[in-house]
Amino acid sequence: MRRPWDNVATPQGVATHSLGNPDLYGCWIMQLNYFLYVKRDWRRDQRGLSEFLDYYRRLRHACRIVLFPEGTDLSDDNRRRSDRYAALRNLPCYEYVLHPRTTGWTALCSRSKEIGLKAVYDVTLAYDHPPQTEADMLLGRLPRHVHFFVKRYTAEALPEDDISLKNWLNDRWREKENNLKRFYTEGHFIDTSTNEVSQERKPRSLRRAKIGFFVLDIY
Repeated sequence: MRRPWDNVATPQGVATHSLGNPDLYGCWIMQLNYFLYVKRDWRRDQRGLSEFLDYYRRLRHACRIVLFPEGTDLSDDNRRRSDRYAALRNLPCYEYVLHPRTTGWTALCSRSKEIGLKAVYDVTLAYDHPPQTEADMLLGRLPRHVHFFVKRYTAEALPEDDISLKNWLNDRWREKENNLKRFYTEGHFIDTSTNEVSQERKPRSLRRAKIGFFVLDIY
């Protein structure tokens, strides 16, 4: 008998290889769920990416891939690296985001389209008091509110060639920078397709979300 959640796509993440340390409980769970680990060496990562996608294609099992194109956190050191990258390529310096890494995104998107990609969800997060370091998290200095701005792009709306996909991602990041600046100065996101204030939804209970994830996990 099929259960209602059997058709729910499995979320899969992309993480750096250093996070795959089996001595860490959370990383062990990610390995059991077959997350894609990258070493930021494209000659090696390209093979792993192909094997990752071929695995799910053979299973004929739907999955959602969670990708963080920045590849790291918004620390001061990473901001400086992002600014140096921008200066070398005549790009603007960002305050609220880092410049995305486009090579992995381009390959992942192109291959996913070949095996039935339906849509890309562009998710932007804003925090009232974002933790700056791992120490902040350990000490409980966590945000009380997290705001999400989500926009859906169908596979048909995405560019076909790699160069256009790279430019498409960079365009989305410019929008994120402007949207986050607007949020932190005016308190709301803007729908860039209409240039109007985005519609807000009633806040969801974190407790309900935890229960939902727990139920899905045990079944």
